[in-house]
Amino acid sequence: MGLRKVALAVGSIIVVTASSGCGVVGSVFGNDDDSNGSGKPGDDPGGGFSGDFGVGGLGDLQACATSSARGSLQQVNLIVMFDKSGSMGRFQDNNGVEHDNTAQRWAPVSRGMATFFSDPQSAGLNATLQFFPLGGRNKCSASAYSNPAVNRTALPSSEFGDEISRITPDGDTPTRGALLGAFEIAKNTLGSHPDERAVVVLVTDGQPTACGELQGVYDTAKSGLNGSPSISTYVVGVGPDTGNLDEIARNGGTGKATYVAENSDAEQTSRDLVAQLNKIRGEVMSCSFAIPQPGDGKKLDTNAVNVVLTPTGGQATTLSYSAACQGGQGWHYDNVSSPRTIELCASTCDSVKQDKGAKIAIAFGCATNGKVN
Repeated sequence: MGLRKVALAVGSIIVVTASSGCGVVGSVFGNDDDSNGSGKPGDDPGGGFSGDFGVGGLGDLQACATSSARGSLQQVNLIVMFDKSGSMGRFQDNNGVEHDNTAQRWAPVSRGMATFFSDPQSAGLNATLQFFPLGGRNKCSASAYSNPAVNRTALPSSEFGDEISRITPDGDTPTRGALLGAFEIAKNTLGSHPDERAVVVLVTDGQPTACGELQGVYDTAKSGLNGSPSISTYVVGVGPDTGNLDEIARNGGTGKATYVAENSDAEQTSRDLVAQLNKIRGEVMSCSFAIPQPGDGKKLDTNAVNVVLTPTGGQATTLSYSAACQGGQGWHYDNVSSPRTIELCASTCDSVKQDKGAKIAIAFGCATNGKVN
């Protein structure tokens, strides 16, 4: 697929109580294979937005650039926490009689999850899967969830659907413990892959029913957001009993939960879940690029960095720096005083995503096109 939104820098958690990224490509300096040997890149014919960002020409910057590098997207990891509580498979009527609800809730939700994981559109992402509740009397502890059912795996993959098919819904809904475990997995992932981003997905069908007061769940979501790295929490609710999920999402920094209504048409429920997951996937993936170090050991000068876009079959164009993304065009730093990423503005990002053969180069040494400070 074309370039998807890829958010860099800090981690994020998608909590689902319900675009692919691209692999990081090294910079090219000096006599690297993609360089012309002068410290300036040649026209690398390979790459594109399938994961290998070939360096295109530098246009007007060719004369002044001291070094350049490929645009390098940060890898995104989905940390998925999937609710397997008893309510996913059964419910009580007004007379207290239990009924099997597997066909209307657990089955379509499971199919939707498996479809998302195996979708070619998820290519470029990694994912990790865990279920809750787990751990018996230890279910409120992060340690009950920190050993994933499916370890970090590149998408698309059928392994997740295979694992989900082995699960039978049972137990209550210890959301606080599950969130603690999700944060733990995210931090472990970033500890092993510090240049990547962790995005956790928690899938649940209802209200927290264990591990203390609801405020504890809200505080846990906020602790993830305020932690280091900061991990935001997205929430997708499945079914009718989802009244407190908006507050979890708000404390997790994502404003509001999204919902999948239980439908008499189970296949529609499955499709709706996939649509919500795809929506979140698009939100957490932005056109952001890790900033490589300038060549020859030089210190980064934020006023001497340019982003050059070469569309398929077109000429290299130097994009303008725009802190406010005026008109949605151009690029900006994530943090001018201590930048880690270069982020394309929305309209520029959208146009780039449509062009699978486009190339991004980051050039050093020339005065930045546009006012930085």
